[in-house]
Amino acid sequence: MQYAPGPFALRMRRTFDGVHVVLHDTSSTEPAPRPFDPRSGGGGIGWHLIHTLCDQVSVVSDERGKDVHVFLPW
Repeated sequence: MQYAPGPFALRMRRTFDGVHVVLHDTSSTEPAPRPFDPRSGGGGIGWHLIHTLCDQVSVVSDERGKDVHVFLPW
C-alpha cells in the first residue's frame, strides 16, 4: 500500500507443503531491497524477510502492474 498507487489484491492458497501467496499491485516497478533505518520508522526489511522465509520468489510485470508470487513452506 505504501509503494504502489491504486488498489491491490492478496491471494493465499494452501498446498500440501506450504502456502502460495500472490500479491498484485498497480505499480510495474519491481521490488528491491532498501536499507533498514530505524530512525525513519523501521521500514526496509520486507523484501529481505520474503527472501529469507520463502523458498520461491518471482515477479511478473505487465502494463497493469505486477504480481509477486512467493511460496512459504510449512
